[in-house]
Amino acid sequence: MTVRTCRFRGSFDAGATYRRLRDAGVLGSHSYLHLAPGLAEIGWAPVDHLRVTDAEFVADWRERLAAMTAPGDHRKAMGYVAFDAIDAGSASYPGGVTNPAPLAEFIVPGERVEFAPDGNVTHWTTSGFDLSPFLTVALPRRPAAPRQVQFEAVGGVPRDAFEESVARAVEALNAGVVEKVVLSRNQTFDVRYDAVDLFEAITESRTHSDGFLLEFGDLAAMVASPELLVAADGRRLESNPLAGTRKRGASVDEDESLRHELRHDHKEIVEHVLSVTTLLGQLEPVCEHESLSVRGMMDISIHQYVQHLSSTIQGRVSTDRHVLEALWAVFPSVTIAGFPREPAVRLLRKLEYGPRSLYSGVIGWVSGDADCRFSLAIRGVFRYGELTYLNTGAGIMAESVPVNEFMETEQKLRAAMQALARVARA
Repeated sequence: MTVRTCRFRGSFDAGATYRRLRDAGVLGSHSYLHLAPGLAEIGWAPVDHLRVTDAEFVADWRERLAAMTAPGDHRKAMGYVAFDAIDAGSASYPGGVTNPAPLAEFIVPGERVEFAPDGNVTHWTTSGFDLSPFLTVALPRRPAAPRQVQFEAVGGVPRDAFEESVARAVEALNAGVVEKVVLSRNQTFDVRYDAVDLFEAITESRTHSDGFLLEFGDLAAMVASPELLVAADGRRLESNPLAGTRKRGASVDEDESLRHELRHDHKEIVEHVLSVTTLLGQLEPVCEHESLSVRGMMDISIHQYVQHLSSTIQGRVSTDRHVLEALWAVFPSVTIAGFPREPAVRLLRKLEYGPRSLYSGVIGWVSGDADCRFSLAIRGVFRYGELTYLNTGAGIMAESVPVNEFMETEQKLRAAMQALARVARA
């Protein structure tokens, strides 16, 4: 397959260009917009496509994903792995709920556009598509008039049910079943909006390591992920676990007081240290001997409504390993499942109400056998067909208080709720 490279220079905006391509009907059924540190990318027109469902499960799908891009061919596979891929084929989900989304889906785009911060735009095309009429200059944004469309949830996990699940989890923790479990809840809405509008609202309002807009068939995911699970650049590996949370303060002094409280809270410290040590143990078999280290242990990662304990793990993937093996070693992340991981997943399946689908899985890309970037599918909005889901979770330890854990989930949902209210159509 012949790939042609075209280059442009100018103050072009990836989001505005994506919107223009979408509105012109160019993008088709599968496209994405990815905002990474210092880089943005658009992709569409798949030349290869992997879709894994629970009903038509393919046992070797991980090997197929690794084979979609070969070293040196400059192909990139972008997509997601749903949390539910961890136990695909299990007998049933709580309540017998059918999984509403595929377990994994990736495309290799035939059209890929990269926007660099220096103004250089590179277009790789397999069709000779002329991108120039669609490149759009970034325009200064006028402050939007305050607008909050009112809408009610049509489903989800109510407060009393979530707090009861937390209480049952604490009992299991005190019985020694697990050391930590992350419980999630969702709210479901039947509301109309433009996916690009919502993605812009979410990424503008919150700090993120990666912003993803995926429009894959009936699925739209608009995510401002704060947590990099695994990235590899020429086998140089990085992971940024976040565990331990406090809300933001209403003033500078209150913010700093809450930060001090977070740094000295036994439950939060234990939760974070267990997450870091677990990830180190999982990554060690796929990394070069003694290459793993931790930088910035228990720093503070500050977001719009919450702040987290944050550490950065670095290492190097062994030359005899594919970088995807590092992803599979840590998937699903202990920061959104618990530990030990397998019994934690079994416990959360008993206590949660239905499958998680894409929420708390991963979104990202792989290219060749030495480069990848995957962040957690959290702090976003997921639309499956006509319904929209907002999901969040809280790490439960033996010291957890149900009402406090519920309030943590409320804080995490605030930014997505406000973004949705801003762009919803009355």
